[in-house]
Amino acid sequence: MDNLFQAGLEMLVECGIYCIDTKRVIKYSREEVLTAIKTAPTRAIYGEGNQAVVLTNRTYNDKRPPIIQGGPTGAPCTEEMFLAIHQSYAQEPMVDTIVDGVLQTIKGYDPIPGSPWEIAAVKSEALLVRMAQDRAGRTGMGL
Repeated sequence: MDNLFQAGLEMLVECGIYCIDTKRVIKYSREEVLTAIKTAPTRAIYGEGNQAVVLTNRTYNDKRPPIIQGGPTGAPCTEEMFLAIHQSYAQEPMVDTIVDGVLQTIKGYDPIPGSPWEIAAVKSEALLVRMAQDRAGRTGMGL
């Protein structure tokens, strides 16, 4: 594991990270990367209320159950089936959080990246997933 970590660290420092928006490579020093790792949060809370779950480090022999994320995870879904698909995941007791799918169309239009239809689709996805969670009795479930 240590060798794998060192290899990844070396690759990050040597290659950097390509930023699609600026079309530039962002470079980090070894010290910057190690400082970021040391100061990174050790836990995150997904969801709220009685549906909140805490994401923390786990080891291979950890007795705590893992967080289960359910959902079509970026898969295209029709407008007609989107709500039902997400409700089916939300009503499964073992699922802790939802990773939603994407609407193939919005009001019949293709949500082309950068278009107003893309914004409408993303807003609708969030609202529909929240509605699915409410219908399943899982209001506050992480998304």
